[in-house]
Amino acid sequence: MTLVKTVLIIISTFILASCGNHTQTTTEKTAEKNQAQIAPLLLDTFSKYPLEINGCACNFAATDKDFESGKFIYVNNLTDIAYISINKEFIKLALLKNDSLHNSSTYCDKDKNFEVIIETKSNKQNGGEESESSFEKGIITLKAKDGRIFSCKYYGICGC
Repeated sequence: MTLVKTVLIIISTFILASCGNHTQTTTEKTAEKNQAQIAPLLLDTFSKYPLEINGCACNFAATDKDFESGKFIYVNNLTDIAYISINKEFIKLALLKNDSLHNSSTYCDKDKNFEVIIETKSNKQNGGEESESSFEKGIITLKAKDGRIFSCKYYGICGC
């Protein structure tokens, strides 16, 4: 009877050990597969202007050449709505906060999958003293809920 108990304990230990290793291997493979499927964040250009952006606005492009060609990476209505295209998906954003002390604004999509931070590094009035627009340069930082981050410089105009 003691021999039977010993054999059962050895077999049970072997079964439990092999199940634990299989689960760990499967979990590791799933994690690697999920990591491989996560695409990097990319800002796409767009030229079709959203209907909600009417009148005064900010229009930003990655370069001055893209700006002149009407290829934007970001537009807003100077108050509470912005649009951006991330990995070929056109996304509407809402203003979360405006920090005039640090010349930055933070926007977020309705599902809170993305946070977009606009940091103005320099701005110059466009035209004469009576002009209501300014050239701006700065950095757009895109943060995804899953931890991915993308930043790029922007060039554009804000005004009416």
